[in-house]
Amino acid sequence: MKITAGARSRQEDFCGAGDAWRHSAESQQQILLRPDIEKSERQIKRSMIYVGYANAAIKWMRVPRYADVVSALKLACADQASLNDELGCPAPDELLLLFWLQVQIDARVLSGERGQAVCSLLRWWLERLSGQARLRGR
Repeated sequence: MKITAGARSRQEDFCGAGDAWRHSAESQQQILLRPDIEKSERQIKRSMIYVGYANAAIKWMRVPRYADVVSALKLACADQASLNDELGCPAPDELLLLFWLQVQIDARVLSGERGQAVCSLLRWWLERLSGQARLRGR
């Protein structure tokens, strides 16, 4: 599906590329249902799921499919934050999370949404950054 997503992107079929990324993420979720997957492999697959949803959202921003962007990134942001916490908040993944959050906010604003939902996302991110700074003793 990732190859399909890349091919569709090169053809400027951003709806199709986003759909392929979403399908890739959903396929990874099905693999996680298997009980025989080790913890480290589970963490890698979880990360691949969130990146898949985020890539779908980024493609859909080009179309625009803002409701799909917000939906995919709500899942990607919340679950990537959970995984980052489990792993000890690796910096590159936190930067990805920040980028996804920004795209989600942009999609909400571009779709005409204002106010509380956007403010809540910003508050969540600021609280998360403050919490991490406290944990690191800064």
